[in-house]
This record gives sequence, C-alpha cells and structure tokens, in this order.
Amino acid sequence: MQLSADVDRPWQGIVAQERRALHQLIPGDWLLPQDVLTRAENTPKLVGDFIESLLDPETLEITALDQITALDPVAISWHVSVKNNNVLEFIFEAALEQAKELDQYYEQHHETVGPLHGLPVSMKDQFHVKTVNTSMGYVGWINKERPVESLIVKELKSLGAIPIAKTTCVQTLFFGETNNNILGYTKNPFNQALSTGGSSRGEGAFQALRGSGIGFGTDISERRAPEISFFLRADGDADVFEQMSLSGEPFIPEIQAQFGEKPKPPAQLLEFYNQYLHLKEYRERYQAYWDSTATKSSTGSLPSFLDFQIKRGASGRLTCTIGLPVDAIILPASPHAGTLPAPKQKAKVVIKYHPNLEQSLARIEASLRAGGLEEEVPEVWPKELTGPLVWTTADFQHESKYIFVLTEEEKMELHNALKHFKGMLHELYHIDIANENAGLGLEGQKINRNSFPFPTLGSTLQQMVDDLYQGRSFATLRGLNVDAYCTDDDTLLFLGVSSYIGNRFGKQDLRKSTIMHVVSRDDEPEDNSQPNRAGRTIRKSPYLNPLFLSLKNQFRYGCGPKFYNRALLHCYDEKVIPAFSRRLLVRKPTSPRSASLPGLTEAQAEAIDAIHYIAKKHEIVTRTQKGDMRFINNMGILQSRDKFVETETSKRHFVRIWINNEELNWKLPRGLKLAWKRVFDDDERPPLWNLSRWVR
Repeated sequence: MQLSADVDRPWQGIVAQERRALHQLIPGDWLLPQDVLTRAENTPKLVGDFIESLLDPETLEITALDQITALDPVAISWHVSVKNNNVLEFIFEAALEQAKELDQYYEQHHETVGPLHGLPVSMKDQFHVKTVNTSMGYVGWINKERPVESLIVKELKSLGAIPIAKTTCVQTLFFGETNNNILGYTKNPFNQALSTGGSSRGEGAFQALRGSGIGFGTDISERRAPEISFFLRADGDADVFEQMSLSGEPFIPEIQAQFGEKPKPPAQLLEFYNQYLHLKEYRERYQAYWDSTATKSSTGSLPSFLDFQIKRGASGRLTCTIGLPVDAIILPASPHAGTLPAPKQKAKVVIKYHPNLEQSLARIEASLRAGGLEEEVPEVWPKELTGPLVWTTADFQHESKYIFVLTEEEKMELHNALKHFKGMLHELYHIDIANENAGLGLEGQKINRNSFPFPTLGSTLQQMVDDLYQGRSFATLRGLNVDAYCTDDDTLLFLGVSSYIGNRFGKQDLRKSTIMHVVSRDDEPEDNSQPNRAGRTIRKSPYLNPLFLSLKNQFRYGCGPKFYNRALLHCYDEKVIPAFSRRLLVRKPTSPRSASLPGLTEAQAEAIDAIHYIAKKHEIVTRTQKGDMRFINNMGILQSRDKFVETETSKRHFVRIWINNEELNWKLPRGLKLAWKRVFDDDERPPLWNLSRWVR
C-alpha cells in the first residue's frame, strides 16, 4: 500500500485515505453486496450461521484453506474482516505470485517446498514482511515500509507458507483492548457487543472468520491486567527508546515515570540465564511432586475423580476423600516460578582468579596427587595436528612473514580507489561525504570490490585472505600515510581494503555500530587494559601438542557448573577453535562477575592456567606502526594486548570492524554460531555507519 503520510495534513485525512486504500485492495469480484455488509454490521454474531450462510455446501466441507486458489471463502472472510476492523494490510498480489512460484516448483520437482506448501497464513502487524507496510496501529507509521523481514516470516516462507494478511493490534501493544486510530475498535466476531481483548485479537478475529489457515500473534498471558513495569526487567528497555525516537514524540507523563530519561543498564546474560535455570529447576521439582501424588490414590494410578469415598462425619456432614495431599484445585494452571528461600547447598571450593605461575603449578601437583586422571586423549580430540594452521614461534623470526608492506603503486591505487568511491557516492546516491552526517547514511553494501577497485593490490589482499582463513590466521597491511587523509577518508580506506577480506560487516553494540572508533579518554581506569604500549600485540596458536598434558583434569571435569557452560576450546570440523576469554570468565574490577554466580573452581582455574601458560610459552609479539591495517581470524588464534600508555606525542585512535567471509568462513559449533549470528545475521536492526562523528 503506497501512501504518503504528510506531516502537514490532519491525521484524520491520512487515516481516511488508508482505509480507502485497504478496501481497494480487495478485488472487485470479491466484494459482497451492500445488504450483506449491512447485516454484518448489525448482526450480533458473525461466526457460525452468518458466515456459513454465505458459502455453498461444497465450500462448507473445507475445514481450512487448503489451497490459495480456494477464493470463495477467502473473499468472504476478507470483506467481512474489513467491516470487523481486524485487518491492517492485505497481501494479495504477492500471495498470488508466491503461489504461482510454488506451483511451478511442484511441477518441476514433483515435491513440495515444505510441510506448509501453499498454506495461507496471516500474522499480527508486529511482524515485518518485505514490501509490506508495518504501522502497528500508529498513524505516524503509515507507509513505513520495512526493508527487512522478520525471522518467523522467513521460516514460514521457507516451509512453503504464503502470507496473505497482517492483522490489526492495539496501539502501543500490551493492553487488554484492540483499538487504534487507523481502523478503530475491533469487535468480537462471536458477540459484537463485546471486546476481542488485546493486543493480538485482530488476528484472533481474523481466525474466527476463517481468514487464513494459521494465524500468528505475540500474546503474553496473565491472570490479571499487567502493569507496564512487568516487562522492564532484563534488557534495560533500550528498544523502547529506539522506537520512540522514530516518531520524535516524548513519553506521556504516566509512562515517563516507568522508563526514566534513558535506557537502564541491561542485566548480564549469565545472570539472566541463572534466573532461567532457577525457573526450570522449580518447575521440575513441582512436577515431580505432583506426579508423586499418583501413588497416594487408592488405585496407585493418576488420581481419578471417579475414585473417591463419601463418608458421614460425627456432625452429620458428608465429606469426599480421594486420598490425595491436595486440598483443592482452584484453577488448572501450569507450574510457574515463585519466590522460595534459597535451598542450602554443600559448600564448594571457589576462588578468585588471576594468572599466577606458582599457584598454577600447585594446582597441577594437587591434581596429580589426587589421581584418577585420564591417561589417554579422548577419541574426539585430535592427537596431532598438521597443516598450514599449525605454527610455532620459530616460524616467525622476521616480520616479513606476516606483514605486507604497500608499494608506491599500491598506495596510489588506494588513493584513486578512494576518489572513485566518493565520486560514486555523490553521483549515484547523492551523499556528500564531506558532510559530518554523511557516515550516518552510508550503507555497507556500497563498499565492495567494484566500488573500491584495486587492480594490483587485490592480489596482495587475496594472499592475506589465504593466510587468514587457511594459514596463520593473522596478517598486517603496512605503509598507509594516515596523516595525509582526514579521519573519514582513513576509515573509508580501511573499509575498502576490508571488503576484499570479507563481504559482510557485523554490528558491535546496541547502537548497531558497524564501525567502532576507540580513542584515548581521560577517564580510562588504570586496570582497564587497552591495546598497544608502543604497539605490542601478542598472538598465540591453539594448535599445540602439549595441551593435553596440562588438561587431564579438565577432560575429566568436562562440564562446568549448571549456572553456565563455557568451553575454552572447541574441536570442530578438524580444527581447534579457541573460545577463551579470561575477561569474560573472571571479569575485571570495573565489571565484576554477578554476585549470584559462584566463583571458579580449582579445576576450572587449572584449565585456564593450562591455556594461558602454554600460549604464553609459544606467543609471538608484534609491534604496531601508525597506519597499520591488522586483520585477525578470531577463530584461529588467541590475542592479548598490552595496556596503552599515552604520552604527549602518542595518542590512541584506532578503528575496529568485524567482518565475515561467507565463502571461506569456518564451520562453527552451535555455541559459537549462535553468538556470531546476532552480529552478522541481524536483519531487523539497521546498521549504523559512523565514519568519525561518534567515537568511543
């Protein structure tokens, strides 16, 4: 639906135009006579006899919309739904086009795309469908077509389902009525004198009128009217402020008190996970208790209300007994979380961890004295690794092994490519890169090998790619005179070179920043390690045969405590992939571990020691120069950095990006795959490309 929401026009005019456009989306031969529509408005009950009186006997045999070509019930449901105010968007043309593609696929392959092949589905107007508006009942969001598609929509389409409509919802969501300023009030199809409830009841009404085969909403169920503060628990409500910024409107006073002036710090993931585990444990204990009552009944089976005894007491009153330690069931509800005193647990040996060689040797000695250690490497773990991914310090006696120095010709190629790219931005996209806001409108798709042509340098970069994904896992491009360019141009050059290394850029923070500027700040705490004192970066390879000798105890202890599982190394696809970050495990003074989590056990500390000191023994130290472009495969090596020491002549400012090469990227175990999926496969959050304006 292509409309323009002119801010100078009264909103009532925009709504009237939207309603007319919605009505016009229904094909002419689908329209019902006016007398039928009048009856629909006046009849108390739309479902049942009324809707069935409009269908022929053959159609009544259809229990669901088996085919998109079953147009009669669709037509009737759509037109009645318009009168019932339950549909915000009809997806007619795209649905028929998708149905044709599915038919062609079946004719060619003689099989369905998936289990939902050809099934019409509808969904609440909270889900994004490409080329379709998402207003969620806000007049100000009319014609706000989203360039993304929600994950559930992608999954449904991949299974063969055909989205045909997006249903109405309550403006602001999370309310017990379905009403907004676009369509108005949605009545209950079973009794139009009653409410449908909220906030997904537009979808409920559409389903009651047989509008589609399956409908999707986003309800939260409660036994009471939920207050707004219910969902302000974990994420700090950053998304709330982001959504409000789209309209430019302030919070109303009643809401302001709940949200404050800015987002709150989100709960730590491990703390959130810990609470979930408590919930799961409580449910399991309650379920076990409930199941145990089966043995209390006279039959020894699950209690039956036919299995009871009636007795007359001394007072003459009749009492009913079924032999269960439960007085009554007021409401059949699923087990849910409640506040209980923390159960007493046996004391565990927990420690604060910091690398200490003397303590590490003592831990190893204690493990050997205790005995019972595995003597053989587990079968799933490689006993020996070979190939270009395996290296030692001796392989890098000179920096020329991993540093590629730009020639004068390649420097000129960089300059010309930058000039070409900026000219292309201005000519094709009307972006003035000299404007301080230009970086905010830049899209990563515009940065690629075509927009940054490197005829000669390209072969050098390809060699770096081979080293990163099939060799040592790190490489440096040296020789760029960053002082000859402004910060924006330096950043663009870095992005242009990076587009030869990977073809996707990841988001690094809650602002969706794809570019992170790390600069010197006066308020940096002393213990917050920063990169590169005189430019030192240390790299360690995980491909070391001595590893198992110091990890016998950890193989026996395999799993961490139930609060979380954090693997230090993964053996996957014939590669050893490090997932070790001491900072994430033991934290630091400025960001301590959650008080609800236990400390590290001696066995866990021993495992961290093993990786730390073996890597320390085989590390190589590289030195950074101004203008270096350094690329690191995080799946292939461990990296540490010295604290940055600022002087009057040495100021820190480096640019960090996360890139991914879809063709060469390593296969990852599930835990790592999920972690990086949020970085590179997040289509619902538009990226922020800040060249220099915002720094951290």
